[in-house]
Amino acid sequence: AAGKDGSAIDTLTLTSDADYTFYLAGYDQDQNFIRNVNTKWSIQGTIGSLSTGESYSTSTVFTAGTVGSGVIKADTASFSDVTGVIKVTLGSLAKLKIRDGTNGGGVEVGDLSLTTDESVLLYAAGYDNDDNYISDVSVGWSSTGTLDQVSGDKSSYTFSPSTAPSSGTIVVEKSGVPSDATGTISITVGALRNISIVDAAGKNGSAIDTLTLTSDA
Repeated sequence: AAGKDGSAIDTLTLTSDADYTFYLAGYDQDQNFIRNVNTKWSIQGTIGSLSTGESYSTSTVFTAGTVGSGVIKADTASFSDVTGVIKVTLGSLAKLKIRDGTNGGGVEVGDLSLTTDESVLLYAAGYDNDDNYISDVSVGWSSTGTLDQVSGDKSSYTFSPSTAPSSGTIVVEKSGVPSDATGTISITVGALRNISIVDAAGKNGSAIDTLTLTSDA
């Protein structure tokens, strides 16, 4: 706190969503408060940012960002002090990202081309507001465009297309969090697996089961 009422920072735990204001207090040799003192503030450890940058000030606002541990240092040129260990922990769920690896692994799924012989395993990864990975999250799955129907409520989904040509995106949704979608997924036909004698050219022919013709036909 500002003035004589503040307490020294021993250890401090903050979530990555949090802000915290620090003040530099000056005392005489008997610990009588004199005034708040202008200082240059810095962070040791990549755990967030300070509002003061390179400027001198009697206070600074620390914005937690990255999970980890560090300390904040105040240096007046004549005196210096550091806080105790500041631990930054995960914030609350704020974002979803569709990835091709579990536990925050792999990459976000962008545009993708598949044949009907192929499949892709997708994961719904949850992040806090500072993009710190929290966990894979149970979500609602759906599809757009002409893709085969997608549905589910788990943290992963295996998409095995059967309709070609088709295209669209796969979407994940969870209450209270913005949705996320893949890039455009384009489906083409698979490899030749069987043949059939049909009654028309192209894809509109029907297989010949029985057929009766006159001698004029």
